[in-house]
Amino acid sequence: MKVLIVGNGGREHALAWKLYQSDHVDKIYAAPGNDGMFEIAERVDIDSNDIENLAKFAQENEIGMTVVGPEEPLVAGIVDYFVERKIPIFGPKKQAALLVVKANGLAGGKGVIVASNYQDSQDAVARIMEDKTFGDAGDRIVVENFIEGEDISIFALTDGQTILPVTSTKEHKAVFEGEEGPNTGGMGSYSPSPYVDQQMMDQICREILRPTLHALNSEGIDYRGVMHVGIILTESGPKVIDYNARFGDPETQVIMPLLAEDLLELMQRTNDVKLKYKKEIEIYDNDAVCVVLASAGYPLTYKTGYEIKGLENLKQHDDLIVFHSGTKLEDGKYITNSGRVLGMTVVGEGILSVIDTVYDYINEVEFKDMHYRTDIGFTISNVPQASVE
Repeated sequence: MKVLIVGNGGREHALAWKLYQSDHVDKIYAAPGNDGMFEIAERVDIDSNDIENLAKFAQENEIGMTVVGPEEPLVAGIVDYFVERKIPIFGPKKQAALLVVKANGLAGGKGVIVASNYQDSQDAVARIMEDKTFGDAGDRIVVENFIEGEDISIFALTDGQTILPVTSTKEHKAVFEGEEGPNTGGMGSYSPSPYVDQQMMDQICREILRPTLHALNSEGIDYRGVMHVGIILTESGPKVIDYNARFGDPETQVIMPLLAEDLLELMQRTNDVKLKYKKEIEIYDNDAVCVVLASAGYPLTYKTGYEIKGLENLKQHDDLIVFHSGTKLEDGKYITNSGRVLGMTVVGEGILSVIDTVYDYINEVEFKDMHYRTDIGFTISNVPQASVE
């Protein structure tokens, strides 16, 4: 089968990496993809929001499954467009994908500002509504109560009738150590979260995932695809912060290496409403940590075009996967081409050991103005018992 992946970041590279392992996949295309994918996917010069031409390409090349990474084409109705033309595609339709909209538009995962005092809240409103930090997405804002506790993300697959959790993750959004500075698309992540044991996952399924699916059904919404739920584990139990209708970035870079199943088969089951025949989605009994190497100045102003050194030497590490987020291949050398450049993912036994290993490997790669957080996962050294009702 030929597969088309829509998107161009580290998330899409991770999806391509996992699908490449499927016995059912013969060829992978990425539209538009990035140069770091070239060993496993052929790039197609079509923008991820160009739905008409994506569908035309899929038809002409007999694509057996299209996988959508970013939320913009989902909200724009790419799944509806493909389904109407009987082109196989994985993801929720437009009506279901609206679950991702928090204000008056999309902010690429960067639209949440946590204000700890009145002045911070005033500054946040000014940045969003006057300075237009998030463009038109900030024409209206949503103000929510501050909920204290450990924040985690739960990723699940649903075919509209059955919902199965994949795993839990933790994402570090702020650009600087200690969760300081502006929010980014994600500076690192790890999985699974040590705060989510089986009892907590069962509670989340019982109190959040299944009721959400039932509520969607009651509204006549047939939701099929990924459900990504942001949750705060409070003293009184898990509380929902937000929903997203796609895999996260960089969470996908730690989920895919831990997934012990054929991703294409899971996507087909989801599309065909056959998840009820599975009791659970199998995950390897390992830990995964991803640290994002970014351009200094991201997510605001930054420069690109710098050579990335050390990538070839990294191939000797069997427990390391390097996912490209924003790179370009010129004259046989990779150069930086975006704010987030690489995702360094290590998989192994014991989360603290894996954290140490990924930072050891980071010392072997460099580019001018390279920036990364040095505290990804460090908050888990003293993990309290999760609150279970």
